[in-house]
Amino acid sequence: MRKFNDLEKEVALVGTIAKEPDIREKTIKLTIEPEEIKGKFLVTTNRYPEYQYGDKLKITGKLKTPPTFEDFNYKDYLFKEGIYSVVNFPKIELIEKNQGNFIYAKILNLKNKLRESIYQNLSPPQSSILGAMILGDKRKISEDLKQKLNIAGVRHITAISGMHIMILSGVLMYLGIALGLYRSQAFYFAITLLSLFIIMVGAPASAQRAGIMGGLFLLGQKLGRLSSSSRVIVMAATVMLAANPLLLKSDVGFQLSFLAVMGIIYLMPVFRNWISSPPPKNVKKFVYYLYNFRYYFFSIILLKNPAFQNIAAMTLSA
Repeated sequence: MRKFNDLEKEVALVGTIAKEPDIREKTIKLTIEPEEIKGKFLVTTNRYPEYQYGDKLKITGKLKTPPTFEDFNYKDYLFKEGIYSVVNFPKIELIEKNQGNFIYAKILNLKNKLRESIYQNLSPPQSSILGAMILGDKRKISEDLKQKLNIAGVRHITAISGMHIMILSGVLMYLGIALGLYRSQAFYFAITLLSLFIIMVGAPASAQRAGIMGGLFLLGQKLGRLSSSSRVIVMAATVMLAANPLLLKSDVGFQLSFLAVMGIIYLMPVFRNWISSPPPKNVKKFVYYLYNFRYYFFSIILLKNPAFQNIAAMTLSA
């Protein structure tokens, strides 16, 4: 794929939209998997006409190497996703529709119905926050709300992350048991629904990573040993880094998700014991004051740690 980058002439490639289109206010980004060429490329084009997952397109334009910005290495970010070229506003010809995976297409249809239900029945900012947390629609959150979440240090809670996957994993496991399933049956029930959820939100790298950790956490619950969860999660991080070392350099989310999951495993029992001991209100006030202290006076490294932020948010909502 990279051999076609930065040529003076236009290149014509035929490929299929490989994932859900990324819709912006005036533009749309399409991840194209070309025929007979290894790798993918990213197309930026006008918002209309609309294109869907599975559309087979003929793209004619000049492929470019992804740029590197002063404060963000966009090239490395795309490379770790298997995207090696970008093309802006090319000529696009629709060849055929519905060429993608049938099951994935049905899951995206379900996602669109859920999205319509959320935005029709809830008003902003509740709809945008819920959409971001369960559908991965981060771009629906207004800039003003993003700024407030940044000041509070909890913006990462609105993204599909290790914390969400771990909570969902536990809920699904206990739901299966509550429905009368054996622990081993509940494990397969939970892992199946968890996999479908990750596919529904677009299977970004962060969700895939969290899904692996969540699946291993469920395996530890299936075995009935929490200590097994911590060991296999460390093993999962090691395996993921061995398979793709760029995660450590180019994906800060890898570090944040790993810390969040380990924080829940090791710190949540401690906080649960504190909260269950009298006086629980004083503990909550302490966490609240300590967390806001860094906003009014100065930043504390501990409070910037995602593990502490997740525990603080969960403690205050308890």
